[in-house]
Order: sequence, then structure tokens, then C-alpha cells
Amino acid sequence: MARLQLAGLAAGLVLLALAGSAVHADPPVERCTSHYECGDGVFCNGEERCNPNLGSADERGCAPARQPACPEDETCDEANDRCLSGCDLISDEDGDGHDSRACGGDDCDDQDGDRFPGNTETCDEDGHDDDCDTTTYGDRDLDGDGHVDARCWNNIYQGTPRPRSEERSTPRLTLAANAPQCEGAPLPAGGR
Repeated sequence: MARLQLAGLAAGLVLLALAGSAVHADPPVERCTSHYECGDGVFCNGEERCNPNLGSADERGCAPARQPACPEDETCDEANDRCLSGCDLISDEDGDGHDSRACGGDDCDDQDGDRFPGNTETCDEDGHDDDCDTTTYGDRDLDGDGHVDARCWNNIYQGTPRPRSEERSTPRLTLAANAPQCEGAPLPAGGR
């Protein structure tokens, strides 16, 4: 009799367990009907989409994004849900206070902190353009003759180097080979 009671108790427990699991069964998963339902709340990984027929879709029918939110040449800002270009991150790379032209600024050379609009043009032997204006070249006149030193010039004219003789129209004297040089600089070829 004890065996029979024990077997009946065991059978009752099994039925109770089965009945309990039927009561607590997970509800069926609802399939997505729009891309909006599939968003995971993460901007940078791209926009998930509703495509139940896609092999990579989950049980709801949501498929992962095809590509990240931002192109490779931009940086993703998850906190603000936006893509940042190089100009958004650094628009004044050389730190001279002027944004580069590529970023909508007026700096003609954002790799050179000594070259920007409004900077004082200085006379130098290298022809460094300090003020982003190739028509200026400094105004050193050490001997006071009213003519700018031959060393004052700009190396760049509309993006290409040009010889000193074409840089400006300051009068030059043709000197004998053994004559002293004005302002301490040798004259360009041709005595101009």
C-alpha cells in the first residue's frame, strides 16, 4: 500500500509540474512590422531593420544594421547621436586662431601656425608668406634708399613657386660683378 501511495504521489507531482509549466509558458514572440520596432537604442552601430526573412534576423524578425551610422572618415558621437567630420573635431589644426579654409575659415595653410590672414608679413630670405597674401612681402629697407631689400619676397604665388624677379616691380640696378650688393643680399640672376 505504501508503494501505491508513493507512486500516486509521484504521479500527482508530475501532473502538477506539467500543469504549472503550462500556466507559466512564455507568450509567443511578436514579429516586427516596422524598422522602428527593431532599434536597439545605440546610434553608432547603425540602424537595425525589420526583415524577418533575412538569415541574420532574430526571433522578432529584426536584422542588424547593414553599416555603422558614420562613414569611416568621420567619428561617431554616441552621446549626441551624430557623426563628426575632421572639421567638427579640429578646425584650427595649427592653433593660430584661424580655422582652415576646408572648414569654412580663412587660414590658407592650417599646417603652419605662422601663416594666417592678418599676420604681419616679414621680410625673409626663404620667401615665407606670413599673411596669406602673396602680393605682400615685407618692407625691410636697411639702407634707406626707398627700395625694399632683395631678400623680401614670397615663395608662393597662386599655389606655385615663382622666381624673385617676378615677385614685385621694385626697381633694380644692374651692378658690375664686383660691385657691393644692396641691403646685404646678392641680386637674383640677371641683376634684377
